[in-house]
Amino acid sequence: MPLGTSKPCRLPASPESDRTEIGRSLLNATLKDLGIEKGDSNVRYAYPCQINRHEGDEFVVSFPDVEGANTSGSDRVEALEMAADALSAALGMYVDLHLAIPVPSAVLDGQEAVAVDPVTAAKLELYTAMRDQGVTERALAKRLGLSDTTAGRLTDPDHRSHIGLVSKALRSVGRGLVIEGRAGPGRVPSSVLGSKA
Repeated sequence: MPLGTSKPCRLPASPESDRTEIGRSLLNATLKDLGIEKGDSNVRYAYPCQINRHEGDEFVVSFPDVEGANTSGSDRVEALEMAADALSAALGMYVDLHLAIPVPSAVLDGQEAVAVDPVTAAKLELYTAMRDQGVTERALAKRLGLSDTTAGRLTDPDHRSHIGLVSKALRSVGRGLVIEGRAGPGRVPSSVLGSKA
């Protein structure tokens, strides 16, 4: 299943309505380029978010599928930039609490798709595979010839890990990692992650 990863870029200063329309057009073009249509839920670790304008100029972001993933920004662009961090932090709490990572729902009209960075996506995939298979951190450590502490860090989104080691760990639980770069306008994902079961 492909995983989308996007990092919003700063758009040139313009009236808010123009910036919103430009951002939405770029997002839709990016999703179309990736073969993802509105309402497609076949993207893992990319979640729909709702952005609502609140009192004054604050834009509040919430993720219907991920409890605790909330943030805000002074405009839509800043709110989307903050959204990826909020999403990663909230999904990290699921790992800390040993909960299943929620499956993203389809992106509906009026919502934006936001994804975690590639290393975090790989760690979440490793955590999910280990959880599904009943593989402990100690068992993973033994498979990889690592200390228990080092193996535990491979599923911790807050800890920096080398992607090569996370990829090796994924292979040890029967999963694979695919990273594909795509060129395109605006909020183009820097990579697309996929895992093979």
